[in-house]
Amino acid sequence: MNYVELLDISSKAGIEIPLFTMSVPAGYPNVIEPDVDKVVDLNEFLIEHPATTLFARVTGDFGKGAEIKNGDILIVDTGIEPDDGKYVIVSVNGEMTVKIFREIDNEKYLISANLSFMPLMREEFINHQLIGVVKKVIHSL
Repeated sequence: MNYVELLDISSKAGIEIPLFTMSVPAGYPNVIEPDVDKVVDLNEFLIEHPATTLFARVTGDFGKGAEIKNGDILIVDTGIEPDDGKYVIVSVNGEMTVKIFREIDNEKYLISANLSFMPLMREEFINHQLIGVVKKVIHSL
């Protein structure tokens, strides 16, 4: 089972971080020039809609091979509707969880990447509420 913990992002003041505009090759090394080209606020890169964005931490096993792992922080936009195949935060019977939104033949499903869980059809008898769409995942390597 996976759980989602909402995180407080009340302090949206940005911290400026050095940005080197030179490219960083993945193959052969490049000579590093120590000059900082500019500074950036990570909010510019991570948050598209500040007024409708929240952070959430995932606890649990989302599934083998999934992009989301235990301890990851999700950047969630609560102001947009999900497209087919997008990760979403949803409250199911009062518990928040991460699911994959699927729309197949005009039917809407909430699917776990962990195949030991059955897909949930978004029917009226299941108490569910879409919280938001996962836009980015932050995790350590």
